[in-house]
Amino acid sequence: MHVTVLDPAPEVIAAHEVGRTKGGYDTWTIAALVDGLRRGTPRLGQWLDTSALDVEQTADAILG
Repeated sequence: MHVTVLDPAPEVIAAHEVGRTKGGYDTWTIAALVDGLRRGTPRLGQWLDTSALDVEQTADAILG
């Protein structure tokens, strides 16, 4: 089994959220959620900054 964490920049997440009709962060800010994830999640597997990647590039980076 391989673990991959998609880890885009908070600014990229915020830009994607603008186009969505429903928010998924409740009372959290995106920056606080990302900070909590990065600090609280063990660095296992591959952590991939997908900020500048499209879906195909992300898949290629994961699958090698």
